[in-house]
Formats: sequence, C-alpha cells, structure tokens
Amino acid sequence: MPRTTRLPHLAALAAVALIGLASCSEGSDEDQAIGVAEDFFAALADVDAAEACELNLGDDGQPLDEDHHSWDVCLNAVETWANSVAIPVDEELPEVTFETAEIDGETAHIPDSAPAMYGFPYAFDLRNVDGDWYINGDWYL
Repeated sequence: MPRTTRLPHLAALAAVALIGLASCSEGSDEDQAIGVAEDFFAALADVDAAEACELNLGDDGQPLDEDHHSWDVCLNAVETWANSVAIPVDEELPEVTFETAEIDGETAHIPDSAPAMYGFPYAFDLRNVDGDWYINGDWYL
C-alpha cells in the first residue's frame, strides 16, 4: 500500500480504536455503581471528606458539592466517622471491593457490607442522577 493511502487508513483505525476505548471505559451500570461504592470507601480510608462527600447525594436527592446545603453536614459526618473508627497502630483499613450491584432502573443496591473495621455493617443504595451514580446520603443524615 503506498504511503499516501496508508495514512488515512491508519487514522481511521485509530479513530475506531479510540471510540471503542471510550465506550468500554464507562462500563455497565453495575460496574459504574460498584466503582463509586469502592471509591467512597477508599476516600473514607484516606479520610478525604471532600472526595467521600462528592460521591453522595444530599437530603434533596441532588449530588453534593461545596455549594450544597448538606455539604458541611457530610464533611462533619466523615470527620466523626474517622474519629470513631478504631484502627490498630501500624495498620490501614482494608481495601473494599464489591462483587455485585443489583440495578433496578435508576437505583442500585450493594448487597454486601464493607469490612467491619469501617463501621458500615449494612448494605446500601446508590442512585443515578444525570448519568452518574451516587451513594444515597442516608448514612450521614
């Protein structure tokens, strides 16, 4: 194949590959909900209150951000949680992974609970708002 015809062909292949990667990177609703749940517990383990709260909904069902009226309530809840978790010296909280999320329309239920050290001994729910999954904020309200 002459060089002049190879370049458009390679460009087309690259474009198709990028489109394929973009569509695969989002994953299924189940994968996305699980990812948010795991990111939430990773933020808790790091005591990153802002990151943890950005993954939650407020009492009005809207995603939390610094301008949301429930923002400070969530930040305080993370700090309270961090002060109440008993982590032995020289240990870290274990990484949290979930195997499944039960999707029902715009809601997801994580049937597994986090390790006991986290103090979240119950399953929890997420909700999809404008294409993104968020932890139902019941835990801090």
